[in-house]
Amino acid sequence: TDLKIHPREHDLIIGTFGRAAWIFDDIRPFRTMAQTNGEVLAEEFSVFPAPIAYQAAQRSYQGIRFVAQGEYAGSNRYTGALLSYWMKPPADYEEGDSPDGEIKYQIVDTANDTIRTFTRSARYGLNRAYWNMRSDGISTFNRRERAEDADAPSGSRVLPGTYTVVMTYGDHSGKTEVVVSADPRRENPDNRYAQRDRLNAELEQI
Repeated sequence: TDLKIHPREHDLIIGTFGRAAWIFDDIRPFRTMAQTNGEVLAEEFSVFPAPIAYQAAQRSYQGIRFVAQGEYAGSNRYTGALLSYWMKPPADYEEGDSPDGEIKYQIVDTANDTIRTFTRSARYGLNRAYWNMRSDGISTFNRRERAEDADAPSGSRVLPGTYTVVMTYGDHSGKTEVVVSADPRRENPDNRYAQRDRLNAELEQI
């Protein structure tokens, strides 16, 4: 077995001499544990540094499709911004126990405006969550009534830039910064995002 840490992505790559490759996305949480000599694990709630999030364009790949087990295809990583946090288990923790309540996520832009708020179930230990790099949207027509405490639906994609993610659980909170980058494989005209946001605003008015 051969191990390699990607110098840019901070991913751990494990190769088994031609038989398989396994990638553990973003080892920054483990580096933080090492740098603090494990002291971060004594904290009730901690948020770790986040990697760059790419607004990647995707499409069906060329070649054979729908071949069941006839052709190997590795799974892609999730497309959202990766967020890692630690929640200390209680002393009487047993496997399968879950904390009460949810974690509140707030996305704040450089103008200090909260552009997105959502919640996710909390879990003990080292965990990962994802932000889909979208702002708050508006509710559209639906035959089902939305719960009063439901999260706002997702809106349009945010502009490339740096965002602060504030995560709150009860009396505990932490934050990290996420750099959102456009897909580097695509050309991005200066007016592309302005046109997109203008059309989205018109649609929301309708």
